[in-house]
Amino acid sequence: MVRRKISPKERGFIIIGGGVLLLVMLPLAGLAIDAAFLYAIRTRLSAAVDAAALAASRSLSVGMTMAAQESAALARANAFFNANYTAETWNTVNRNLNISVTETGLRTRTVTITASVDAPLYFMRILWPHPSTVVTATGVASRRDTNIMMVLDRSGSMNSNGGCEGMRAAAKAFVDLFANERDRVGMVTYGVAYSLSYAPNRYFKNSSPTLPDVIDTITCSGGTGSAQALFKGYEQIVQINEPGALNVVLFFTDGIPNTITANFNVNVSDTTRVADGQPAPAAVSTSRCYDYQHNKRWFRSTAPGTQHPAWNPDNQVYRGAVFAQEDAGGTNVNGVNGYTTTNFTDPGTVTSAYSGPSDNSPYAASGYEDDCWFRDGSGHTGSSAGTGRSYVQYDIAYYPESDLYGTDLRSATNFQPIVSFQPGHPYAGKIDVRDTANMMNAAINAVDNMGKRIRDGALNPDIVTLVYTIGLGDVGADQHTLLRRVANDPLSPVFDSGRPPGIYLFAPTAADLTAAFARIASEVLRFSS
Repeated sequence: MVRRKISPKERGFIIIGGGVLLLVMLPLAGLAIDAAFLYAIRTRLSAAVDAAALAASRSLSVGMTMAAQESAALARANAFFNANYTAETWNTVNRNLNISVTETGLRTRTVTITASVDAPLYFMRILWPHPSTVVTATGVASRRDTNIMMVLDRSGSMNSNGGCEGMRAAAKAFVDLFANERDRVGMVTYGVAYSLSYAPNRYFKNSSPTLPDVIDTITCSGGTGSAQALFKGYEQIVQINEPGALNVVLFFTDGIPNTITANFNVNVSDTTRVADGQPAPAAVSTSRCYDYQHNKRWFRSTAPGTQHPAWNPDNQVYRGAVFAQEDAGGTNVNGVNGYTTTNFTDPGTVTSAYSGPSDNSPYAASGYEDDCWFRDGSGHTGSSAGTGRSYVQYDIAYYPESDLYGTDLRSATNFQPIVSFQPGHPYAGKIDVRDTANMMNAAINAVDNMGKRIRDGALNPDIVTLVYTIGLGDVGADQHTLLRRVANDPLSPVFDSGRPPGIYLFAPTAADLTAAFARIASEVLRFSS
């Protein structure tokens, strides 16, 4: 093969062309290298400001005042930015950090962080008359204010398992994680009766008393009236009426509900149980009742001729709570307890008893001013040797279809079976009053249905409310299933993906409560940040 010789003219062209190509390619290569370097710096800077913004927004949940919260946000942002982007990172200089905390919507605060650095140029400085260029990044995070109602079990069983003390400590730690003057936190506690122990308040850390102060005063006794307490917690959220806030009910219990609060129809027979005609026990002598419907106090006796002259059982309704305990005989059922009237306010008062007018009855001014202790032969307290506790079926005709707050006692999904009086009975189709099984199942169904009412926005569909549940102690599969259903936990057998999902947490012992409450707090803060 004959190789052609390159002429001097061609050699000159190659040299010139190569030089021109170098003039084009070298800047392009330099631009690519510098651009990749600047991109890496910006990525690192963006990660730093994002972390700082998120940390700053979460820090808005601490501090006693608005100014203290903003100061905490600024300090946290600086700390996180400095930890993720040091002064020596990739030879950058002149770090500048601008942090602002602003109100950007209803109960929403937004942290905006803008950072800039001077990044060195290595190749482009040949063509660019500056040795560096400015790289900027912005991070934004928002925190929505939160309304939280704690609904806490203070039943008697909480004493035997150490739960009362553990709950107090866990609840106080939970409260401390939220922002005074920003979030609103309140508390309902319950045994047989509920108590609005602390109305929802933005100043729960510095009011008098503080919410932690009130938590310290909780004592535990009585039954488990879960449904009414859950309703009252939800009712408080609805009354706040802030659709733009994150609305949360935290429901805690250590056992299966066993109490129904309702209006109960009277058994018109003085001496027999209407369910089966069984005679009243000899120990039973009297029944006393305040008839809220007719605004009268009544007295009656099993002894013929000793009824109050004005006694008229027609359409009479007892208002109160029936408390069932499972026992070997299945008969330990409390009467409608007078002390629960403290919490019945429609109609009635918030005093220790209804303030009905004196009707000149023998007991109007003798201390028997509570709602009712039924069939109690030893006095109006109903606490002596079980008298007054096992005889409710002699005074109440049947259980109603719903409790005092409109929550169904039957299950729409057959969660717990309810037995009704059979055809031919005077109360055919009504819920049988004779044993505790119906009572317990009705109480469970009421809680289950109350959870559904909250999910469905029963009191106000615009107030979307999340429910989180915590169960203490393993009392059986029914408790776990019930609390998953109430929370609409994804593991619930009736989980509704079209409704707000909550979480059920199980605390095996009282020592596990603080971690369970803290987990709920982290979920709430995650959604609000």
